[in-house]
Amino acid sequence: MVFCMMKRVKSILLSLICLSVLVIGGKFYMDRMKVDNLYRHGFQLYEEQIAT
Repeated sequence: MVFCMMKRVKSILLSLICLSVLVIGGKFYMDRMKVDNLYRHGFQLYEEQIAT
């Protein structure tokens, strides 16, 4: 009985860890994409200013 509980707790903890890793990874990825887009946009503006 106790062993069963331990197994359940372990699996719950594992799923929680996986979930948090996914969330943190997704947030980091989104931030990177945002920064990349900003950088690209800034570069375009910079090129336009040079051209004019």
